[in-house]
Amino acid sequence: MNYPTHEKINIDKLLPLIDKLQGEPVDLSNRSSRGEKSIQYNLFNYIENFKEAINLVVDNLSKNKKYKLLSAWTVIGEEDSYHLVHKHNGYKNHIATVLYLKVPKKRFHKSGDFYYFFKDEDGNIKKETISPEVGSLIVMPINTYHGAYPQGEGIRQTLNLDFEVIDFHA
Repeated sequence: MNYPTHEKINIDKLLPLIDKLQGEPVDLSNRSSRGEKSIQYNLFNYIENFKEAINLVVDNLSKNKKYKLLSAWTVIGEEDSYHLVHKHNGYKNHIATVLYLKVPKKRFHKSGDFYYFFKDEDGNIKKETISPEVGSLIVMPINTYHGAYPQGEGIRQTLNLDFEVIDFHA
């Protein structure tokens, strides 16, 4: 996979779980999450509480692979929250996923949009944006630089899962 993929999936079954996705609060001083009203929770030690969400994401990944969960967290942001450009730590066979659980109102063009960088076939660095909706699932190589523009009024919440991709023969 060279570029992020983006598809909209049905998260209706997850809606009752969304407000319960709280684990250990994370110190944001060395994270990409920014904004006075932004909070991040590490969920990895609480995976039993949201296995249905993990399975929903995995069900939308390639069927001829196995996936080992490496990290899990949720980010909740309110007006003016954003994400600095960053990438996740990992190896070539790792992927990062972002599932949008709540999406705020747009304040201006691109407000709250997800953006990422990639090299085109000529080696030039390009930037693309995705306007997420509730249920947007973005899957990308772990080393993809990405972020989010400052958001408008309302809540933006994402479920973020990083996986090791393991080849197997069916």
